[in-house]
Amino acid sequence: MERVMMDAVSELAIQWLFYENDPEMCAANILRRSKEKGRNYDETITALNRLTLVYKIPSKAAIMKVYGR
Repeated sequence: MERVMMDAVSELAIQWLFYENDPEMCAANILRRSKEKGRNYDETITALNRLTLVYKIPSKAAIMKVYGR
């Protein structure tokens, strides 16, 4: 996909941005948001626990920090 886009637009600069794999901070954010909005967080925490195991950041990617309030 990246090559196709670069071929179509020669001056295109692509930057891959990924959040760091920080399940603890993500879980804290999920819990905070669920309390603010009165939602059940079980399914989202289950998905987080499953996806954090397969989340891979490409070597060329810029890594962004996960922040919480």
